[in-house]
Amino acid sequence: MSVKYIGGTALFDNRKFRRRQALVTPKNQLARRTLAALGALALTLGVNDAEASGFLNARFGADHGNPVGANPFSIYFNPAAITRAQGTQLVLDNSFVYRIASYDRPPSALSPSPSQNPDNDVYRRANTGKATIGNFLALPFIGVTTSDLAPNLTVGFASYVPFGGVASWGKNDNFSPGSPGGLQAPGAYDGQVRWHSISGSIIALYNTVAIAYRLPDYGLSFGVNASVIYHRIETIRARNLNGSDDVVTESGGLLEGRSLVEASGVNASLGLGVMWEPNDDLRLGLSYTTRPGFGQMELDGKLTVRTPGLSTEYDIALTQTYPDVIRFGVGYEVSEDVELRADLEYVRWSAFRRQCILNREPGYNAGCRLYDNGASTYDDGSGRLDIIQVVPRNWHDAGSLRVGVGYHLTEETELFGSVTGDTYAPPASTLDATFIDSFKLVGTLGARHFFTKSFALGGSYNHAYFFQRSTNSSALYSGYVRPSNSPSGNGTYNQQILFVDLNGTFYF
Repeated sequence: MSVKYIGGTALFDNRKFRRRQALVTPKNQLARRTLAALGALALTLGVNDAEASGFLNARFGADHGNPVGANPFSIYFNPAAITRAQGTQLVLDNSFVYRIASYDRPPSALSPSPSQNPDNDVYRRANTGKATIGNFLALPFIGVTTSDLAPNLTVGFASYVPFGGVASWGKNDNFSPGSPGGLQAPGAYDGQVRWHSISGSIIALYNTVAIAYRLPDYGLSFGVNASVIYHRIETIRARNLNGSDDVVTESGGLLEGRSLVEASGVNASLGLGVMWEPNDDLRLGLSYTTRPGFGQMELDGKLTVRTPGLSTEYDIALTQTYPDVIRFGVGYEVSEDVELRADLEYVRWSAFRRQCILNREPGYNAGCRLYDNGASTYDDGSGRLDIIQVVPRNWHDAGSLRVGVGYHLTEETELFGSVTGDTYAPPASTLDATFIDSFKLVGTLGARHFFTKSFALGGSYNHAYFFQRSTNSSALYSGYVRPSNSPSGNGTYNQQILFVDLNGTFYF
């Protein structure tokens, strides 16, 4: 085992608190590993981007990214639709996203241990109040298609990040280092949200090949895509050995710790699509994309835990199941200048039941099989910890509906806009600041102009307004045994996402 510094507040550099630490470092290896496991971080990230249905499925190309689009974006949205991208096309796209969010933690969210006085002024101020975040991220897409290889056949390749980003929550200046509050509870400087997220990053890089074939006599196109996906996550979170939000021990010693997860992995997915063009004016498209890894994914990595008097690092596997996605789109040309567009997306987030951190040290090979209280079915009473921590999610399916219009001001210039209604996946019982989601409305306004016959530039402003969401019934980890119990996620959540999408298309 090696000691590794974890970012966030340098909790253990305060000499006064080092002298007051009441936690005794265990002398034997089993006890050390047990305490490390009890301080483990579950994989949770406060990362959202400007997309539909939870935190998956970015809107590349704004309104031109849809299941009937005549462009390389259809490699992702519906591989059958790339048959409409005649010749050879190269698209370079980037969405520049700015996320604003807040979490207001009320006294009802306090989750003290039996030894903690919930009326203690320092404890309450350290764990209640408003935390905010303002983060920037970029979601790129590069894609190319060609129909020049064989009649009625189109192939394509794209590389893109459909979900990902960063989260770094603001600090609580009432507990800044060296201040009276900082001397009493140094961990509180990382904010009221620290029990669920201090900072983190996530990336899912897709590399996708697609092939489609058109039956011109029937107006039908069929397509398939295959993706190799690289996942990478890092996240830091506050964590106590007893699962509470206590800041100090009963005797006044430092209690609050930190935990870091770093994990990555490679898996695959497939997509199938069909498009029907019954006449020159109408297009209908339908696609299905499998879950990454075709079910449960497993990422390998390291867990680093820092608690008073103890720093530990060991091997882990992180398991979770992302959803499969169904998309339907329609495009109808009302006239030579006006096109109506609509698309529907259904995301089966009910697959996202929980996240597990499994011990992958030599001799530990258990899967995430649990009792109702979160305890491993492998627990034989010996202190063996095959499952380090479980985060229940129990999400439900979500969907979005987008309607829009494109108007050709001239032959070279198109103006477009749309409105999207989008539902949410996390229930109130497992809502916390790591995945802020609520019903949202997304508005888009943009333009696209051909500067030459070989190059078009498009751009749009997009605004996602999340309706305020509150919960007083957060049952996150309620009834779970250690180490999977954790502080409550009760409180009020607000969020807005602003993004500008820019893309250039080259025609060869």
